[in-house]
Amino acid sequence: MHKQRNLSKKLVLYSDTRFSGAYAMLVVFQDVYDELGKILDSKLLTAYSRIDEDLLRDICEFLFPFDTAIHTLSDSKRPTLHRVVPLKQFLINKCNINNDDKEGLKQLKALLGK
Repeated sequence: MHKQRNLSKKLVLYSDTRFSGAYAMLVVFQDVYDELGKILDSKLLTAYSRIDEDLLRDICEFLFPFDTAIHTLSDSKRPTLHRVVPLKQFLINKCNINNDDKEGLKQLKALLGK
């Protein structure tokens, strides 16, 4: 039996063609994070133990508005052009770096805020 079947959710593979796919992958990974230690072999357990769970949570929380914006602008039943500029500014503002942000989150904000 495949070990992934022991998880409460199916893991999502990353697709470099869709941002929302990367976000979905991170959210599912965060959701099953505590379960992974029980099914990983010793080689992968070392890499798993280096993951900062708080940073993972912070990244998922930070990316949530981006995913929401993508879904909002992808509405096929209503015009969305008028929402582009306000959403863009909102997302740029979300990229402001705070002193208490973890280093990994600061790097992500700097990258996406360009």
